[in-house]
Amino acid sequence: MNIPVILYPIFSTLAFYTIGHMLQDALGPFLSVIFYMVAIALVLVYLENTQRKKVYDLVFLICIAGLYYQFGYLGALLYIYTVFMPMFILYIYRQTNRESYEPIVVTATIGSIIITAVLVINATLYDNMLNSAINIINSIIAFIKENKQQLLQENMSAHEVTANLSYLKENVINISQIAIKLIPAVTFVYFAFITYITDKMKPLIKNNELVNREFRLPDNFVWILILGGICAFIPQTDLNIFSYNIVIIFSLLYFLQGIQVINKAFIKYNVSVFTRSLILLLILLQNALLIVIILIGLFSIWYTPSWMKDNNEQDINNTKED
Repeated sequence: MNIPVILYPIFSTLAFYTIGHMLQDALGPFLSVIFYMVAIALVLVYLENTQRKKVYDLVFLICIAGLYYQFGYLGALLYIYTVFMPMFILYIYRQTNRESYEPIVVTATIGSIIITAVLVINATLYDNMLNSAINIINSIIAFIKENKQQLLQENMSAHEVTANLSYLKENVINISQIAIKLIPAVTFVYFAFITYITDKMKPLIKNNELVNREFRLPDNFVWILILGGICAFIPQTDLNIFSYNIVIIFSLLYFLQGIQVINKAFIKYNVSVFTRSLILLLILLQNALLIVIILIGLFSIWYTPSWMKDNNEQDINNTKED
């Protein structure tokens, strides 16, 4: 069934509109993620459709104006910032079939810079977010107090519970400030992840064939990670915060590169889609496996298994050996 092109931006904005009315329901957060992914995927499909016309772009603008009418300027800006902007950047890079990492890094960097600039310029927003972080930590403290006995029954010693409670009480402000200063990294991770996922999605229309590009960072990027790691050992708070942001950002990037390595192994050994899905789900649910995948992605800079090399590259190496 062919869906009229003009419906893609309409359905995208409707999906985003629906998110604003379902957050209070029990299943709201889960359904919101699904509707959000639908909203961003429809934008990419619309932008890449060869039947798109200028009049359809005008309809798209009217739909965004509808979000402004319903939610105010913040609602419209939020749609542009979290849905349209990352998909527009991805669309531009896919037109020239650039390296897979480029739209992901560029989109995430722009998104992170924007939110950081807003927090720096808008002191009121910063204070509100800081107060929200303080309230969240106070809620955690209250939860620990109310469930102290249950925590003791779950193999946590009384000393551990008391120590954690005391630490939180004494460092509420410091922890909240650190959490706010990590927003650039969290924002980067968010934009990088949704761009990566959308880039890997199969197209929804016939004339929108996807070139499945491999994700691999330039090897020189590792020096940024090394610099960030060095800053962690310098006794200066701002440099420590810089280090934490860098480590978080590159943990995701090298995780994606590690997933690429694992995917190559799946292809090499003809692993079924079902088995792949189970393995990837297990990886996402186990912190230890997440760290292993990150390390695989990192060390793939210096060591490339034979099954990761292209056939042409393997033939060249075999010729050299002969």
